[in-house]
Amino acid sequence: TSSMGEAERLEMKKEVDGIRKEKQKEEKKNTLISAKLKKAWEDCEFHKQLNQQLTENQQAYQDQLAAAAAKDTQIKELQDQVRDLMFYLEAQKSVEESANSEEIKEGQIMVQAAAAGRRRPRREAR
Repeated sequence: TSSMGEAERLEMKKEVDGIRKEKQKEEKKNTLISAKLKKAWEDCEFHKQLNQQLTENQQAYQDQLAAAAAKDTQIKELQDQVRDLMFYLEAQKSVEESANSEEIKEGQIMVQAAAAGRRRPRREAR
């Protein structure tokens, strides 16, 4: 019976060794999966921060664009005012240099309203 016990003991030892190897293999897998999970979590956090920064940058650029558009509008209005002023100054100079400058200065300008029913007919699209 001792030989039978020895055989069983060897069989049990093999089984225990197999279980230990399997346990080590699973622990190694677990460590690798944990490392991958940690890396994925870090990547997720990085991308969240990156997304937040990009959103803030986008808002800053939109604000700058709006400010630039407002300045463009202001520049256009000032250019129109300069054009009107130049027209006025040139007209004033022309009047002063004219032989009839006194008559022009004392004259009146009458503006007549356009007739309401006189519109050009529209072309029909074909």
